[in-house]
Amino acid sequence: MKKGLQILGIIIGVFSVIILIANGRDGIATLKPVVDLYAEDTDITKLSTTQAVEADIYMSLDYFATETTTRTRDGNFVSRDNDYYFIIPAFSGEELYFIGIRVDDKDFNTYSTISDDTYNYLMGITDNPGTTTVSEEGGLKKLDDEMYQYMVEWFQEAQWFENESDIDKYVLPLYIDPYIIKAARTLFIIGVVGTLIGILSAVFLIRGNKKQKEQAQAQTTVTIGGMSYPKSSLSGVDRFVSQKEIVFAMQELRSITGISAEEAKTVIDQWGSYYLK
Repeated sequence: MKKGLQILGIIIGVFSVIILIANGRDGIATLKPVVDLYAEDTDITKLSTTQAVEADIYMSLDYFATETTTRTRDGNFVSRDNDYYFIIPAFSGEELYFIGIRVDDKDFNTYSTISDDTYNYLMGITDNPGTTTVSEEGGLKKLDDEMYQYMVEWFQEAQWFENESDIDKYVLPLYIDPYIIKAARTLFIIGVVGTLIGILSAVFLIRGNKKQKEQAQAQTTVTIGGMSYPKSSLSGVDRFVSQKEIVFAMQELRSITGISAEEAKTVIDQWGSYYLK
């Protein structure tokens, strides 16, 4: 039973490692204090890509890229999800910077409304950027080169900046990847604990197997019913047990020891504790 629990612990450890590989970066970020993106003392240029953030998004320029994920089963279409990358402001003191945020299908219309309100405000059509806001939390991550280029091209086409150097300075290759921080932290902790369980289980199993092997090599006699028998004389019984030929194993054991059928069955059922290997 102990060995079975150790194997179970190793299996738990393997799944936990998979969890850490898939979510470890987000988990590490959630162990740090969560930063309010729009707090007065927040400097976007000082935040790392292993930082959990929260923000009430109240302004957005537009979306600069779309990612589509298609799910199939046995070659048949199951579902399709779209992620949109919107541009949002971020600050370093009084300086205005821009980063992205990943938005799924269900929030697309809300962000589109925020973008329309922002456009009307910037064009002087309205006196404020609107009342629609979205509360978000998640991790600050780095845009890959292709996504960042899409973002740069949006600003180039919009002629937002006078020159390329301003784009390089104020358009940051960062985006917010929304997720539930508490859930990510819990999953990370489970992954760490599960990995430790797996490591300890593997260590105990290896040590146990080594100790068992040493005991098996040192064993020269087997005690059954208070009598000791040379271990070599019981090799035939062990062979039958290994082949799951229980009846033949009992017969062989009885012929050697003279014990009853009931006693023989009890010994065979616990053969591993008698005949070490």
